[in-house]
Amino acid sequence: MLAAQKDVPASLCELFIVAQRYSRAVRLTEAVQFSSVFSYRCVARSTHFSIFAKPNSTSIGRLGMTVGKRTAGRAVDRNYMKRAMREIFRRHSGYFAGVDVVIQAKQMFAPGSYWSIEGELLGVLAKLRKKCLVSS
Repeated sequence: MLAAQKDVPASLCELFIVAQRYSRAVRLTEAVQFSSVFSYRCVARSTHFSIFAKPNSTSIGRLGMTVGKRTAGRAVDRNYMKRAMREIFRRHSGYFAGVDVVIQAKQMFAPGSYWSIEGELLGVLAKLRKKCLVSS
């Protein structure tokens, strides 16, 4: 569908779409990966989040998220929260480079509060970098 646009080669459109994806390479998918980050014991907390981090051996940052039913009872709310966290991760992927991060949602946030949530999440991550990840 984007390839049909004028003045834009198909390969550039495909490259743009691939760059916007949350690929499997940047996700923590297995329980062992989550456990490894949790056991590293590097954590920072805020009103809405607990963020756990562990340096990894690659130049890519990887993200894992947990949003429990106690945090947001409805699936639609949990999915929105995860979508917002993924978008923040995608937009600021350079800031997460070389680090495995698990974001644990502690309190539900409203759909209209994206910008304040982004600021809070990046602020907590900066605090976490100073506290535990000094060499990165």
